[in-house]
Amino acid sequence: MNYHQYNGRYVKSNNYCKQLLAHIGKHEYLKKPSTIASIIANKGYNAVFRGKFPDAYKHITTAEQYFPVGSFNYTELQNIKFYAHYFSHAEEDAYALATYIQTAKYRKTAFQQAMWNYYLAVCYFNKGIYDKAQALLNQVQELKRDKAGWNLSIRILNICCSIELEKPLQADKLLDQLRFYYYKKQGLGARNNAIIKSILWLEDDYNYSKVYQKAQHEIDSLQSNKGWYKWDASRTPELFFFQRWFLAKMNKTEYKWEV
Repeated sequence: MNYHQYNGRYVKSNNYCKQLLAHIGKHEYLKKPSTIASIIANKGYNAVFRGKFPDAYKHITTAEQYFPVGSFNYTELQNIKFYAHYFSHAEEDAYALATYIQTAKYRKTAFQQAMWNYYLAVCYFNKGIYDKAQALLNQVQELKRDKAGWNLSIRILNICCSIELEKPLQADKLLDQLRFYYYKKQGLGARNNAIIKSILWLEDDYNYSKVYQKAQHEIDSLQSNKGWYKWDASRTPELFFFQRWFLAKMNKTEYKWEV
């Protein structure tokens, strides 16, 4: 189940979920609520990344009945619900959930708290509330220690917040930090390299049309969302799409964040 899920084979993963539930149903000693809920939560995860949102909500609602509010597993399940909201364009539901979990007083791990700070920051940015987004991005230190791409996503969004807030000196400083941090890093992938290359060119001139002349290949490749430049929701925490924001700034139009 977990192996196929990790490798993006969600249908196969789901088949193993069904087999596990059937096996548990035949043996009373295996019928632990937490075990059943964990498998159902995995079905919800698989449904989200297959774009089967009605199924995802059904599985999430079922699994929630087994996890006490405030437990580790309950908070982890809310991650799946947030992605279901976000990917299905239920912006207000995603924002409401992020606000609730981020401010909830029950115990969360430092990593969980930082993750929900980031989710809420993304929602604030999408709403044009850039000061609140940036304030939260300064409270995600635990994520920056992770190697799954959180650091880059946080840095890119933070730079764009500074630009939107018309703080060029702060943006320049953050761009310098980005350049220093990623200067010698290898194996980041074509998509991440294209994002880094494009945004660093902004420091020379915040004239988007002029920067586009240099970064056209990178921006267009990101916008195509194909091949090595394809966005994989299950592999990256990237929820802010730099190339769409860049093109919106260049064309003086509204940033369209929808997945």
